[in-house]
Amino acid sequence: MYHLRSQVVINQHDGSTHSQASSQGTSHGHGSAGIVPSSISTNIANSKSSTSSSASIINPVPIRLNRRVWSANNTRYWDGKIVRSEGEPKTADVVANECYDGFGDTFTFFLDVFGRNSIDGYGETLVGSVHYDQNWGNAIWDGARVLFGDGQIFRFNRLTIALDVIGHELTHAVTQHTSKLVYESLSGALNESMSDVFGIMVKQYRLKETAKDSNWLIGEGLLAKEVKGTALRSMKEPGTAYDDPIWKKDPQVSHYSQVVKSPPPYTKDNDFGGVHIYSGVPNRAFYLVAINLGGNSWDRAGRIWWAVLSGDQLQPTANFHDFAKLTCSQAERIYGTAVKTVVEHAWTVVGIDVGTKPRPKRSTVTGVWKGTRSGAPCECTFTVSGTTLSGRGTTTVNNSISSFTVTNGRILANGSISFTANYPEHSNEEFRGNVSKSGDSITGNWENSDRQEYLKAGWTDSHILYGTFHLRRQ
Repeated sequence: MYHLRSQVVINQHDGSTHSQASSQGTSHGHGSAGIVPSSISTNIANSKSSTSSSASIINPVPIRLNRRVWSANNTRYWDGKIVRSEGEPKTADVVANECYDGFGDTFTFFLDVFGRNSIDGYGETLVGSVHYDQNWGNAIWDGARVLFGDGQIFRFNRLTIALDVIGHELTHAVTQHTSKLVYESLSGALNESMSDVFGIMVKQYRLKETAKDSNWLIGEGLLAKEVKGTALRSMKEPGTAYDDPIWKKDPQVSHYSQVVKSPPPYTKDNDFGGVHIYSGVPNRAFYLVAINLGGNSWDRAGRIWWAVLSGDQLQPTANFHDFAKLTCSQAERIYGTAVKTVVEHAWTVVGIDVGTKPRPKRSTVTGVWKGTRSGAPCECTFTVSGTTLSGRGTTTVNNSISSFTVTNGRILANGSISFTANYPEHSNEEFRGNVSKSGDSITGNWENSDRQEYLKAGWTDSHILYGTFHLRRQ
C-alpha cells in the first residue's frame, strides 16, 4: 500500500519551499525519503544564501535486463514521455543515458555477484524518470520507479551523475522485495545503509576497485563547486563528507554511543527518526569488514551482507544489534570462525555488542530511562524485584503524551526484557528487548496488543501499530 509522502524542495524562482509528493510505501521499505537527508534540504531552505530472496535462487523466468527511462519534463508527472527503452541507442539527453547505463551496471552487479534477476529476482523492468520537477536536488525510489531531479543551482549537480546513487536507489527496491526493513529509526537506518553498502559495491564493481582502492564516498560528484564538501556521505569516516556554511556540518554518526544519547535529536518527523544520520554506524562496520578482509568488497563482506538481507531471519523492525548478530552468524556459516571474528570486531569498533561472547552480569535496570518509541519520546521508570519488572512511563504520539503502568514485566540474567505498557485510555502495547552489555541502554521492538484486530478492521499496518524502541539510562 502506498501513500503520498511530502518532501521539502526549493522553488527555483523565489526560494520558497513546497511539497514534493511521491507514491511511497508506508512501513515496509516500499519507498525511501531519497538519497539526500532532509537536514540538507532544511538547511538550504532556512538559509538566506539559498538560491531558488537468496543468492542461489533458480529463476522460473528467463534472466533479462529490461530498462525504461521516462522524462518528467521538469514536472511532477513522472510519465511525461519515454526517452529510451531497452536496446535503443544513446539519445541526446545525457541524463537519460546516465540513468539507462546506471540501471544496467546495477543489474549486472546483482546478477554476476548474487545471481539475482533484477530487483525482484524475477526480471522486473527497471523504470526511471529523469528531469523530475524543477530545481529538485534529490533522487528517490517511490515504490515502483526511481525519480531523478536535475539538481539545485549552486547546491547539487544532476542526480544521475553518481553511479552509486543509482545503485543506492535500486537497492531500496531490492530491500522492498527481501527484508522489507521499516523506513524509520534504526530499521530505517539499516534500510539506508543497505542502499549505501550495495550502491558503493555497484560502483566498485564497475570500476574494478578493491576495497583498499575505493574512496568509500557516496554521491561523489553531486555537490556543486560552491559547496564545501566532497560527497553526500563517507562510509570510511561518517560525518566528514561536507562542512558548508549553508549545508552545515555533516551530521552522520560513526559510533553507536552517538545514536543512544539522550534526548534523541531525531524524531519520526525529522529524517524519519535519523535514517540518513544513524546509518553511518552500520556503514562504517561494513567498510571495516571489507578493508580487514581485503580484496574486493563483494567477494566476502558483500556476500555476508547479502545473505542477511536476502535471508529469512532479518525482521522488518530489526535494530543494529539484530543485524550485527546475523552478519556474524552468516560469516561463520559461509567462511568460518576467522571471518566471523573480523565481522564481530568491526561491530565492536562502532559500539555494537553482538553478544557472541559471554556477557558479564548486568547492573539492575531500576531507575529512569529515556529515549524513543518509533522515533517519538518515551520515558520509563523501572523497579526490579528478582526477575519481576514493574514501573510506569509515558509515550508520545502526534504530540499527545499518554501515561502507562508497567505490567507483566520480566527481566532475565541474559539481559532480555519484556513488559506490557498498560494504558487507561487506549490499547496496551507489548515491549520486547535487550539490555546492552554495558547496562546503559535498552533496545527492542514494541507492538500494539490489538494489532491483529486493527488489521482486520482495515487499518494500514504501520508505525502506529508496531515499531522499535530505544532507551538510555538517566
